Amino acid sequence: MIEYNSIQEIFSTIDLPSYKFDELSEISDLFRQFRDTALAQNHKEEADLSQINCEFLDFNIIENKLHPIFSDYSKKDVVAEYPSLTKFDKKVYEHLIKRCEITQNPILKLHYSHLLWLTPQKHKKYAETAIENYFKIIPKIHQQVLDSQANIILKLTHHLKNLYYLSKQVKYRFNDSSKLLYNYLKKTHFTSANEYRIKLEIGHLVLNERKHFKNLIKTKIENKFYELHKKLLNENEPWPAIEMLVLGEKFVEKGIGKVKWFNKIGSIYELLIKMNSSELAAIDFCQKAIHFYKLSGNDKKVTQLEKTNKKLTEKLSMNGVPLRIDLSKTLESIEKDAKKIATEFSFEEIIIFLATDKFILPTKTDMEKAANDMMQTSVFLTLIDSTFHDLRGNVVKNIGREDKGKEFLISNYMLHLNNLQLPFIHWIIYYSTINGKITTTSLVELFQKHSWFGKNLERTVFNKKIEYNWLDVIMPSIHDYLFHLKLLENGYNYFPNYVTPIDSLTLKIEGLLRDFLSIQEIPTTKQIKGKHGLTTEELDINDFLYHHKIKELFDEDDLLFLRILLIEKTGINLRNEVAHSLLLPQQYSVELMHLLFIALLKIGQFNVSKSSKAN
Repeated sequence: MIEYNSIQEIFSTIDLPSYKFDELSEISDLFRQFRDTALAQNHKEEADLSQINCEFLDFNIIENKLHPIFSDYSKKDVVAEYPSLTKFDKKVYEHLIKRCEITQNPILKLHYSHLLWLTPQKHKKYAETAIENYFKIIPKIHQQVLDSQANIILKLTHHLKNLYYLSKQVKYRFNDSSKLLYNYLKKTHFTSANEYRIKLEIGHLVLNERKHFKNLIKTKIENKFYELHKKLLNENEPWPAIEMLVLGEKFVEKGIGKVKWFNKIGSIYELLIKMNSSELAAIDFCQKAIHFYKLSGNDKKVTQLEKTNKKLTEKLSMNGVPLRIDLSKTLESIEKDAKKIATEFSFEEIIIFLATDKFILPTKTDMEKAANDMMQTSVFLTLIDSTFHDLRGNVVKNIGREDKGKEFLISNYMLHLNNLQLPFIHWIIYYSTINGKITTTSLVELFQKHSWFGKNLERTVFNKKIEYNWLDVIMPSIHDYLFHLKLLENGYNYFPNYVTPIDSLTLKIEGLLRDFLSIQEIPTTKQIKGKHGLTTEELDINDFLYHHKIKELFDEDDLLFLRILLIEKTGINLRNEVAHSLLLPQQYSVELMHLLFIALLKIGQFNVSKSSKAN
């Protein structure tokens, strides 16, 4: 990287219309490097000016909205952001306006002017300047796409969407931007991969803005999606082909016209069943195929695939262990399915899926069946007593013949969880975090709207009422978890430390359950009769999870998961391991954090208030 002697040298270089760079972050890095040099030389004024210019360029503008590149949870919900307009004073805005006026570089002028429009300094002239520069820059990016430059396609769709929403807001060249956008839906001279990405991004926008675009849609635009799906199938790309069909179908008028589309989607899922050697994935594809064939009214296919689904399910559950699965191929399939969910589902859909979907964790019914099958096929094992040892070699449980059924159930649960469900959970949360859907801010907002975690509770301490909120207690650990998870994408040499969030959340779950039961007017204390009279003791987590009334609040699958995760000695038994400091540093894994996160979602999925039953 070139070293500059003054900040003016940087301005003189980057402001040239011919100065080339791929990303704004490259310019931001120039200012950041110069800032550090200026600080080392005690040139505070130039260092401060460099920092301001970094912040100008570090803002993201997505669909005509301003976004920071980083946010951190704070007690008052809103988050500490970088960069933030709250730190901009009159002097900073004057400098930003000056930069916008002076620079001759079209990309910088575009960014500065659009940024100014989204600040308190907004003036229509800034929006118009940005729009004119979008029209200059988009054809150049278009040419780069034709030259097959990597990752340029996303920049093209990003600029097209910014242009559309900005011109719509200020009513300046809105018809021109609409025509430009719509023309990209009709273009077919890109490579299939680039055409797919353009139609996916722009197609959703046009669909959402269909009322405006109805005058432009002179032909059946859905035919473009159908043609592309055939090209993608020929190139052995079934997933993008499905996406094109799902999107194109939404442009079709209701009625008989949709039948062809639903049938075609069902046929591709049916094809995926045959292509995939994983029973786990095949079941999912089979159920999706059935769904779309039902929509098309293809009863013959529905009947045929329901039989296939039954066979696949029986095969997967055989002996409680998926012995017929090639696990290496299964894991590849699991990651692909999880990434698809993280990409296509909205944030709330992802959270609901993680909290409630029966595919996320082993079910009690399936595990009981697996345990019964094992007892019938391994009669000898049921006739002898056995012992369970922890990792330190201590006998923590003697298992008699009468307890074999439960222990077979737990052992099958652990096999399924570790080999199938945990990888699935990991990739959903990982991809949803790095793509910006699961964030601290989005979780706080969700919990405040839809969970009792976001409600203010009261506790009386020495006759004084103290108000508190569980988000203040659990969100710092969740933020730490998500922060480390996001850093994993930066490289394989990063080794995150989950000790603090795992220790904290494991112990906090007992308090969460205590308050949740209390809200439901279920006693959380017990009276003990001693020599000197009655004393009152708090129930512990073992009491909570086996309380006879907790079955009214959680279903049997969620209860089984919480018990195995937290208190079952032959399960994960995390509450005991953490409380007695029995975990080694190497055992504080991201997988444990994922399971704690799922546990929190299950406990927090209810939206309740004092004296109300779980909703």
